Amino acid sequence: MLKARLCSALVLATPTPDGEYVLDVDASSHGAAAILHQNQKGHLRVIGYGSRLFSAAKRSYCTTRQELAAIVFGLKRFQQYILGWKVLVRLDHAALSFLRRKRDPVAYQVGLHRAV
Repeated sequence: MLKARLCSALVLATPTPDGEYVLDVDASSHGAAAILHQNQKGHLRVIGYGSRLFSAAKRSYCTTRQELAAIVFGLKRFQQYILGWKVLVRLDHAALSFLRRKRDPVAYQVGLHRAV
């Protein structure tokens, strides 16, 4: 019943050529989920849902890497909609939010693993 309602025309929308996309992603120890929205006339409308189970290898990842895997999954899952468009990616993981605020996150990561 809930699945049918979430996939109904009242909830799902067709993408329009104008309107920013928003990708919500989340991960658990078992898998990843993503929801693609588009801002249409001031309202976020759902364009699509996606989820997948993690492989045994990805289930052993730390939480931060699982959240990154969820972002990659969401971007790949909805690439036909978002390729060439601005996309706001929203997630709830504090460590990834910290990396986003870092001035040079690549250098920061390399510095952690450099042999002295």
